[in-house]
Amino acid sequence: MEPEKRKRGKSGDGSLSLRSEPGVTPQVWTLRLDLMPDLDTGKRRQVAGTFKGNEREAAVALADFVKLQRLKLHGNDPSELRDGSTLVKSTRPSASGTIGDLTWDDLFEKWIISPGKNLKRKADTTQYQERKRYERHVRPSFGKRLVSTTGHIEIQEFYDRLLSVSQRQDSEDEFVLSHTSVTRVHQLMRAMCKFGVRRDLILHNPYERISFSVRKLPVPVAPELAAVGQLLSWLSSNDPLLYFAARLAAECGLRRSEIIGLRWGAVGQDGLTGLKSVAVSSGVVVVPGRKKNEARYVTTETKTGRRGSGVLGIDDEFAKQIDKMWYQGMEEWFASPNKSPDHKFGDGYIFSDDFGETCWHPDTLTARLKRGRERALEQHPYGAILEITFKSLRAYTATRLQGLGFSAITATAVLRHEHNATAEKYYIAGNAAQERLATVAVGEELNRYFDE
Repeated sequence: MEPEKRKRGKSGDGSLSLRSEPGVTPQVWTLRLDLMPDLDTGKRRQVAGTFKGNEREAAVALADFVKLQRLKLHGNDPSELRDGSTLVKSTRPSASGTIGDLTWDDLFEKWIISPGKNLKRKADTTQYQERKRYERHVRPSFGKRLVSTTGHIEIQEFYDRLLSVSQRQDSEDEFVLSHTSVTRVHQLMRAMCKFGVRRDLILHNPYERISFSVRKLPVPVAPELAAVGQLLSWLSSNDPLLYFAARLAAECGLRRSEIIGLRWGAVGQDGLTGLKSVAVSSGVVVVPGRKKNEARYVTTETKTGRRGSGVLGIDDEFAKQIDKMWYQGMEEWFASPNKSPDHKFGDGYIFSDDFGETCWHPDTLTARLKRGRERALEQHPYGAILEITFKSLRAYTATRLQGLGFSAITATAVLRHEHNATAEKYYIAGNAAQERLATVAVGEELNRYFDE
């Protein structure tokens, strides 16, 4: 009888398969690694080895096997390895002219400007956030180190320090990174190493033997209808423009960047339904400029998801309020002696302090809503008002859509996500009232059975 062959998974670029018959102890495994095709013949090259032990031990052996073969490929002496910590004392360029190995600093600079899997450059905001994260946390510990001289135990201990040691040594307040923040650091370093392996910039990937448990996602929470209604009622009377922004977030699920980037030209009549609608195709984000305390307003494309169109309807009453605001703004613009002759009000930003020439800063929305919540609470003693944010209003949209009987697909399309799971994980909250009504419906069904 020939031994049964079963593919058991992958580790890095290597593959693992069972050679021995099921139930045989110890198990015999085949370790394989695909190399670059031969430059002269173009034929596929592969190296293989065997290992005896259980599946977990075989996976560890595969990682060491892959690392060893890569070192040989780049002309390094495998005897210089220190087992366990996966250190390499010296490196030198390969015969093909590739760099062979880089420091973390050098690898980051190449990775940050490289296109993603969709072949698009990283957004300015992404570059800024990742650079700040790298400079603040990774560079002090690993910046000048060669990536291949960094052991997986060192990286694991680095995570432990971020989770347990205060990051502000000049402050008496204890400040350790949250699990979410450390997860972002982990994702950054892992992405850099995967990029380095694909581009043949590092000798081996230290993340082949690193496990990091992602924090369990919190349960989505959405504000109640009564709290949203009372806040909007107060805003309508005291801050009409902020009311407009909050209503768009609650009714259409717009993101903060999409709200401040909205122009009057995006609001119009929908040919499909005949309703007043808002077309969402872009947003505005703020990134630091080259000079200190300088900010750049950057217009970015916004995602419409797999099924979303980016065009969202507005109810008749809200549509009348929008038209009223437009006419009032137009009259003020005509009457203003300070208006720019090169600017037309109808082409400008809706959320602006200079008749639409420049939009608000994203934090302006947040700060004004905070003040509005506090003042609204003085008139409406309903504590849940204080918990309302622009993000929670987006969750309110998704949750109410579900409560009104629309499908998860519709909620996903309105929020313009790629997958239904995103809306379910982060935005669609539970509905306590519906839970109670649902069990009542079960009871009424039983009553009808007994009546019959």
